[in-house]
Amino acid sequence: MKQTDKSLPEKLEAITRDFLETQLGEVPEEIDCFLNDHICSLYAYAVINPAEKQLLESSADEKKILEYKLQQFNSVKADLAGKLESLLGKAVSAIHSSLTNDGTRIISVYLKQLQ
Repeated sequence: MKQTDKSLPEKLEAITRDFLETQLGEVPEEIDCFLNDHICSLYAYAVINPAEKQLLESSADEKKILEYKLQQFNSVKADLAGKLESLLGKAVSAIHSSLTNDGTRIISVYLKQLQ
């Protein structure tokens, strides 16, 4: 299937999957995308590898691990923002991510019309 043959949610999923894999080394089992005029929410499930999951379950430093993963995302999120802007034709005014201790990465993208 060519990139142009994909639906918008499929394109969002592909961009998100590529970003997570190449920039963060995360390989999600599944990605859900929700889009309206001003917000794009991306849910990537099971992004934590088995070693990280074991650390989260057995470590008193759970908060430090989650903070590290957040810092890792923040250092490369401009790349994702640029790809989303190109696809959606809207400017990204903010992009935030959180990671649950069950391995779900939630990415919230706030959009505005390009001037």
